[in-house]
Amino acid sequence: MGPLGDVVILAGNTHPDLADEICQRLDIRRMEVNLYHAGNRETMLQITSSVRFKDCYIIQTATDTNCNDAIMELLLMGYTCHTSASKHLVGVLPYLPYGKQARQRKRGAIPARLLAKMIGRAGFRHIITVDLQHKEIQGFFDIPVENLRASPFLIQHIQETLFTQQINRSDVVIIAEHTSAVRKATAYAERLKVDLAILHGTDDKLGDTDEVDGRSSPPPVKEIEFVPGGDTLPVLTSFRRRPLKLVGDVSGKLAIMIENIIDDVEHPIRAANFLKNEEGARQVHLVGTHALLSPEAAKKLNESVIDEIVVTNTIPHEIQSMECPKMKTIDISILLTEAIRRMHNNESLSYLFTDVSVED
Repeated sequence: MGPLGDVVILAGNTHPDLADEICQRLDIRRMEVNLYHAGNRETMLQITSSVRFKDCYIIQTATDTNCNDAIMELLLMGYTCHTSASKHLVGVLPYLPYGKQARQRKRGAIPARLLAKMIGRAGFRHIITVDLQHKEIQGFFDIPVENLRASPFLIQHIQETLFTQQINRSDVVIIAEHTSAVRKATAYAERLKVDLAILHGTDDKLGDTDEVDGRSSPPPVKEIEFVPGGDTLPVLTSFRRRPLKLVGDVSGKLAIMIENIIDDVEHPIRAANFLKNEEGARQVHLVGTHALLSPEAAKKLNESVIDEIVVTNTIPHEIQSMECPKMKTIDISILLTEAIRRMHNNESLSYLFTDVSVED
């Protein structure tokens, strides 16, 4: 490892344990900052040491409580380092908030693009993140974004824990929980050399999601005549939910549902019930990169028919793990550490993407 004397690691209040793990691997101390909320809920910050002409890496993620506070902490830390004459300012964001809102839906906005512009204006010159919900978010930034992948860690866990239990690969099926997860699930199935199945349609009890309602604007509800000429706009047929169906076979097999963000637990729970009760799956596992769960959601997962939930530590969930003993956490701090080390030493980051496809 090259000399890191001019590297400074700062962290917000969201995930100090991950920051400490990265600092331990880099063999440097995390810079102490006073970051707190005043009585009027304004975020207050004071950096205790000089960052002049230093390479500053700010580690910040999101939690299940208030991602907006996390964003303000990030912007304030970045802007403070920028105005204090830091040499190079990098945001290490294991989970980037507002990743699900990267497309305009009905009369809404695109918050992911707004956040990208705010981060750039705060003074950041590079971003390191993990498994963006939508790859096009990289294009919202005017600065380089390194979108690292957690799939090698998750695939390794599956191979080491499931395939050692005398389970044949023919008895394992990767499940795409919805159509938008097909590409990611396909990449997992191809690397694990197992079959793929797709859940298609939706449960009537579930609300609208991007998967079942991806319209940019509401369809016309009646014909509108143009004047003159009497021409009319075409009228779309009304949207109708399709019943949940499985394309593939999981009877008597071990089903592994692949997700990127696990937050709305109602969907995977209902999907697991369908796979076990309707399709005869022997076991159902849920694998995802980011677990943005409340303690109540973790408790629901623990009480569900899902046999195991595997996530990474991009988001802190110590309390959630106590509520849900089924949850296994994979440490990816080594991935972020190596990205920081290579970036500081002006080395290529291509090694971190070896044999990693855009769909992983």
